[in-house]
Amino acid sequence: MDRSPLSPGEAEELLSAFREAFNAGEYRVALDKVERLWFATREPLFLGLTRVAVALNQVYRYGLRESPRGLLRSAQQLLAPYGPRASGLDLAALLAGLAPVLAALEGAPGSGSAAACPSPALAVAQDSDAPERREGNGPGLRAGPPGAGV
Repeated sequence: MDRSPLSPGEAEELLSAFREAFNAGEYRVALDKVERLWFATREPLFLGLTRVAVALNQVYRYGLRESPRGLLRSAQQLLAPYGPRASGLDLAALLAGLAPVLAALEGAPGSGSAAACPSPALAVAQDSDAPERREGNGPGLRAGPPGAGV
């Protein structure tokens, strides 16, 4: 995997391509895009999104339960410190969309099959606040969770 730094334009293009593939249910393609962001920045936000893409690929393509359950739990922990929005993404809506999938994977009564759950969407955050940045990250790429001393 390419670990070289990204130009601001490359980072924004990857994030946009990730969101488009994710929302189309093309989780393997989405994974390729977000992994590039993760390897270039080592930003936990992108590790969390990587785990979401892997988990949903396993659920919807292969019908797996155990591995996606662990990946989604881990993703929730990685994404939670960012609050409702990060890098222009609506994380609150994503996490809410993942809740029924995780409930089904955990066998919650009445939750049904995880593969029967609607695919969560990754929306553009409706926020005019400028996200935090760390040197080396492209514009709009959050440097770390709020309060991380960035």
